[in-house]
Amino acid sequence: KKRIGCSFLDYLHRLRVESAASMMRSTDMTLIDIAADAGFPSYRSFSRIFRDLQGRTPSEHRLAFKSVGGG
Repeated sequence: KKRIGCSFLDYLHRLRVESAASMMRSTDMTLIDIAADAGFPSYRSFSRIFRDLQGRTPSEHRLAFKSVGGG
């Protein structure tokens, strides 16, 4: 905790959300499949944690990325 400045679980959530966001940009996988591949136990927890860290839901994130020509 002292080295990374947050709890292990917070760090793990950040890594998983970054992984999920990357998959949203590079694949056409469903958000449910992305949540599972990123290591979240359920879509509900994935969506809540993603929104808390990114400021928008996974579907809003994907739509925003596609609307700027990223996908």
